[in-house]
Amino acid sequence: MQYDELEVDYNANLENRNLLGLLKGKGVCQGYVEILRNIAAEYKIQVEPRRGTIPVNGKKSSHEWSQVKLDGVWYDDDFTNYREALSTNNLDLCHCFLMGARSDGISSTKYVGYETKQKIHSVGKIPSLADKKYLLNYGHVKQQTHQQDEQNAQTLWMNRLQTCDKTVDNMPEGAKKKQEVVQLIQNLEQEKRQERNAQIQEENQSPEQR
Repeated sequence: MQYDELEVDYNANLENRNLLGLLKGKGVCQGYVEILRNIAAEYKIQVEPRRGTIPVNGKKSSHEWSQVKLDGVWYDDDFTNYREALSTNNLDLCHCFLMGARSDGISSTKYVGYETKQKIHSVGKIPSLADKKYLLNYGHVKQQTHQQDEQNAQTLWMNRLQTCDKTVDNMPEGAKKKQEVVQLIQNLEQEKRQERNAQIQEENQSPEQR
């Protein structure tokens, strides 16, 4: 999904701020947070949105990110700012994935300038880069496996349907029966159209004509 650089007004493109961004292929930070929250919910992972500001070119810019709970520990997560690195498999650049507290106890988000007036959860220790890369790689492998499974299942069912179709054709009267079913469906569809046209004509009549 692309970031909608033209999004400047909160009410301009509301679909960029919710799940409809998946259909458009575009979104902004709030939309990414909503998508992440809904996907995580499917896996019983708790995700809460956080709205505030981040520093951009020396100025505070409005932004939304997530807090994610894994194994009883909260982490900050800013998918907006690591999605491109993830999509190109540059896992070393996914710095905003599962951000926690530094060794001095200060959260990495606060350290780099994230600010919010909302109540936030205290985060755990920053996961190691190796752990982050393991999780991100695991996600990539699962996604690829899922896509391959879907393709295999689709191919399997298409083969079964084609085999069944040929079997019916080879049966006595098989092809004839198929034609009869097709003709029956066509007749039913024609009757529905006629009924609908009659209903429309009746609705267009004046009370006197009725």
